[in-house]
Amino acid sequence: MRTRAVSRRTPGIEGLGRVNGNPKYAANLGTENCLWGRVLRSPYACARIVRIDTSAVERVPGVRAVLTGAEHPHYIGRIMPDLPALAIGRVRFIGERVAADPADATAHIYQMLHSDAAEEGGQRG
Repeated sequence: MRTRAVSRRTPGIEGLGRVNGNPKYAANLGTENCLWGRVLRSPYACARIVRIDTSAVERVPGVRAVLTGAEHPHYIGRIMPDLPALAIGRVRFIGERVAADPADATAHIYQMLHSDAAEEGGQRG
């Protein structure tokens, strides 16, 4: 078996385009047809989620969905996926993600998303 590339110069495939500034990087892409999202985070270190009221946010024009952990359970983690992407039933640390709302524009829908939590022995920060 004979190879043709060993010990020979090979031309760069995208070299000329990079020199001319043609490649598209993430920072250069436009924001049209993109969704913007906001996340409601927990102010409690340890609490049980009693209720998440999404009705006001769902009525806002441009809001595509309101995601909660109870409705969309998904776990993340590098080695072992054991952390819920959105809290399910309880929060375990300050700043844990409780709900998310992807929308067409960055409307002020964060203030309309309310959650009730019963604090459980942790300190509030």
